[in-house]
Amino acid sequence: MELSKISGENPFARFGHTMNSVSKSKFVLFGGATGDSGKYSITNDAYLFETSQLLWKKLSPAGVTPTPRAAHSACSIELLQLIVYGGATGGGGLASDELYLLDLKNGEEKCQWVLISVIGTTPGRRYGHSMVFCKPFILVFAGNTGNEPVNDVWSLNLEKSPFSWAKIDCPNSDFPLVRVYHAASLCVTGSANGMMVVFGGRTADQSALNDTWGLRRHRDGKWDWVRAPYKNNEKPSPRYQVRDIF
Repeated sequence: MELSKISGENPFARFGHTMNSVSKSKFVLFGGATGDSGKYSITNDAYLFETSQLLWKKLSPAGVTPTPRAAHSACSIELLQLIVYGGATGGGGLASDELYLLDLKNGEEKCQWVLISVIGTTPGRRYGHSMVFCKPFILVFAGNTGNEPVNDVWSLNLEKSPFSWAKIDCPNSDFPLVRVYHAASLCVTGSANGMMVVFGGRTADQSALNDTWGLRRHRDGKWDWVRAPYKNNEKPSPRYQVRDIF
């Protein structure tokens, strides 16, 4: 295998960060912890990776920058726009429950952070959760509130102003176990098209999971969970701290 030569302002090695595509050739890395275990620093820096040039650029956004955090969640909502929520700040602290938008529509040199105004109850402070954009909804699932892992789901409709979070109830379906450090993504093909698909994670007794679930919204506006079957009982091994970059 031939290694590609990557140039530009390379980010420091880190963990607990997010990396999301914001266009066909651009990815944004945000936050995470740098340094060795026990001697790490929580960051709030942002880098852009351009795949067509194999080039890293450190971003210097204007506006209200999120506080340093790791184990947060992020998702792209539109072309060149990224949402960030939650995370841990180190030493047992949690980031705020505020919602931040990184807007790159005017170019990398004029990018900016925008604090999104939200009314009412929020999902609350948490880390190790997931966040997916299922147009027009942002969906936040599970994670740890600082006291315990949870399995709740919250939605925010980006087409309905003023913005507010709503807790999703699924009274007629089974629920995934509580979990943290799982992976989630929006399925865009096949029988699960339009579902938020969740895999793995770590549950309350610290054991790793290998179950797969889909959250779907029906035409009447109701949501439910469906557990994905495995063909011939062939399952991936249990795991956590897996991430999807899309």
